[in-house]
Amino acid sequence: MLVVGSGAVGSAIIYLLPLAGLGGEFAVVDRDLVEVSNLSTAPIFFADHVGVAKVEIAVEYLKRNGVMAVAHPLWFDEAVRAGRIFVQRPDLVIPVANDRDVRRQIQHQVPPLQVYGTTGRNWDACLGRHIPLKEDCLTCRFPQPQLVGEPALACGSVTLPAVPEAGTPVTATLPFIPTAAAVMTVTELVKTTLLGYPRNVNFGCLDFLGNVGDFLTVPERGLQAVSAEDNEISGDI
Repeated sequence: MLVVGSGAVGSAIIYLLPLAGLGGEFAVVDRDLVEVSNLSTAPIFFADHVGVAKVEIAVEYLKRNGVMAVAHPLWFDEAVRAGRIFVQRPDLVIPVANDRDVRRQIQHQVPPLQVYGTTGRNWDACLGRHIPLKEDCLTCRFPQPQLVGEPALACGSVTLPAVPEAGTPVTATLPFIPTAAAVMTVTELVKTTLLGYPRNVNFGCLDFLGNVGDFLTVPERGLQAVSAEDNEISGDI
């Protein structure tokens, strides 16, 4: 499994993996260092970790809890160029980084199953999933302005939504929201072990600003329905 990003959501996912009894071989990619501002939202970072590479803390935590893991303290594009990742295709990618155009770069590597959590600007925690050739891809879900002369990237007949006006990225500041996104992500990872997976649509949102009982789950627009007979996930997709 490849984890891209070990910030607030990524570190919370890593924290929950051994608690949920999930194992395997994990590669964690992130060049960022722990800052004081990370201490209130990341459950595995403490004051003495400030200035240390996030991936080193994350991988040390996994190993301490009996999970095999390798740290790649590089940005995603650097790790690809260095031949550290995607030399062999992973079975699953957890894309929990959103800067340096990383989402589009991940999708250009033709990733397998992707499961992840995100946070929003309105106190919301979201769950996302992408099954190759069956559901929209990461670039469709998070469109970016297209460079002049660059070929368009789309998934089959899926229509790319309009790109919103560029603005300053919004990050979560409430400590519990990244962890809520991580809980949904790890729950989805547990479901991958079940016969007939998936058993739910590929997007869910928990809105903490409104009624917590209102949990929104919707299939992304323009996608082909996935039947229980043809949706089993294996390491070769």
